[in-house]
Amino acid sequence: MLGKVFAFVTVLCICAFPVGNALYGVLFDAAGDKAALILFFACGASLIIALLAGRLQKRLPAEAVHPRRTVRKLK
Repeated sequence: MLGKVFAFVTVLCICAFPVGNALYGVLFDAAGDKAALILFFACGASLIIALLAGRLQKRLPAEAVHPRRTVRKLK
């Protein structure tokens, strides 16, 4: 099941990449001299997403975060 989830996320990222590039192109053309504002906004959005992902990971059970560390060895 985990492989299917990774495959889905990978396909989603690969499909979103050209859309993001096109959006950045339009935004940089529209911004003109104020292109630095777009970069600051993108960095801020990335930071917020990273912080939210970290908070979400802390709420997950240990088995979900590190499945191999919590598996008990059979005797």
